[in-house]
Amino acid sequence: MPKFRFEHEALLEQRRREEREKQRIVAELQRERIDVEDALRRIQQAIHACKHELRDALSVRGARIDAGALRLQAGASFHMTVEAQRIAIRLSGAAQRLEAARVQLLEASRRRRAVELWRERRYEAWKRAEDNREQAEIDEIVVMRAAARSREQPS
Repeated sequence: MPKFRFEHEALLEQRRREEREKQRIVAELQRERIDVEDALRRIQQAIHACKHELRDALSVRGARIDAGALRLQAGASFHMTVEAQRIAIRLSGAAQRLEAARVQLLEASRRRRAVELWRERRYEAWKRAEDNREQAEIDEIVVMRAAARSREQPS
């Protein structure tokens, strides 16, 4: 039996490569987003700890308040807040890039699937043609045997 050969196999392979590349990009951007989220979480924890320390320093009764230390603490808290805002902007950009990459991945998957469906339809047509050809050969053999038997049998 002959082997099925899809004449556009190279196109299908190209579409598969494109899809794998888009998957790689999406994975990379997901890692970036997770890293930025982790950085934001760490800075938020640091801000919370800094505010807690400041609250503790101010709540001690009868203790002398060091204005310089308070100023440094407030400045550090302000800088961490600014850093958190900067990281939040990075997170927004990473999320937008990730969403765009996912859209591109969906398009690449759709394009690959279209060629796969085309291949499947071509295979089914080829298979039907092969089955018909084999059936015609079998029919011919049966007719030839019947003709040979009728010649061999005395009338």
